[in-house]
Amino acid sequence: MSTEPTTAAAPAPVVEPPELREATFDDFPAMYRLESAYLKNIFTPEDRRALFEEHPLWPRLAGHWPVGWVLEDADGAVVGSVTNVPSPYVHRGEEKIGATGLAWAATAEHRSYAALLMDEYFNQDGADVVLSSNVGAGATPIWPGLRHPGAAR
Repeated sequence: MSTEPTTAAAPAPVVEPPELREATFDDFPAMYRLESAYLKNIFTPEDRRALFEEHPLWPRLAGHWPVGWVLEDADGAVVGSVTNVPSPYVHRGEEKIGATGLAWAATAEHRSYAALLMDEYFNQDGADVVLSSNVGAGATPIWPGLRHPGAAR
């Protein structure tokens, strides 16, 4: 048995809970800055906006389809985000609207609140199916807990 004194790990910094809200096109530059710190090959704000404005579904969905969600700190900085791109599908001859998640990210200090973004994403109104095709290694441990009870395995 060692007689060396043990050192406890430093506690995580305490931060105020961020505010969760729907993203707007005006948030895209801040979302880009945040995501670029953690992810590769991120859409520029202009290209991200084009995902919506040049989308054939957008004329029907604009005004009620959330372009994503952000977590905002007390200073108004975006500290977490996810984009919500609509995708058309046809199932058994019936049109369905899918939601495709893009670039889920949060600062290290606010990562414990990142699940709030996915909760909004998975439980949004208007999407018949919700897809996330790319899950990074850092998000893998939380992913099973976010699964909707009716989701396919």
